[in-house]
Amino acid sequence: MDCAVIKFLHLIRAGSQAETIDTVRGIFTEGKAIYTGSKFLEKTHIQIAVVNLDCIKAVFRVPRSVIKQ
Repeated sequence: MDCAVIKFLHLIRAGSQAETIDTVRGIFTEGKAIYTGSKFLEKTHIQIAVVNLDCIKAVFRVPRSVIKQ
């Protein structure tokens, strides 16, 4: 769904002769506060959509053994 929204917005911009956008970043706040009174939430995350693939210079993968579950 997020991808469809981004693509639709780019179609609207293309039809209006607006400047193209290479990347889109969104912050999503979800979950409960990590402690009482906190503005940091358990599932807050950032999503980045790269529209222009020429912006990607390299890809780095974190080994599963390093990721805490």
